[in-house]
Amino acid sequence: MAGKKFGVVIGAKVPGSYHTLPAADQALPGEAMQELGPKYAGKVEFVRRLWTRAFTAEVTDVFLIECDDMLDAHHYVDDLTRALAKGGDPDRFGIDVKIWAGINPDA
Repeated sequence: MAGKKFGVVIGAKVPGSYHTLPAADQALPGEAMQELGPKYAGKVEFVRRLWTRAFTAEVTDVFLIECDDMLDAHHYVDDLTRALAKGGDPDRFGIDVKIWAGINPDA
């Protein structure tokens, strides 16, 4: 992850009930992330998403994010939670199980 000063890894867990949601509802988290893209362009970079359900029961998804200011990452996560809450309970899409943040030695 060369470029940004900090790296953030978010381990999330999607509930089994997520798979019973209509396809339009299942698409909402991705749409919310795309909508936030322009607001955080150059501030928070979404690097990669990994699906981990086959490897562990603790988390189902891992998100890798880069930023130069940890406060920008904080605001991004807050804005994402608010966007998901517009349609009801944001936890219906899953919860953040663990967040790891660190300094990027390659920056």
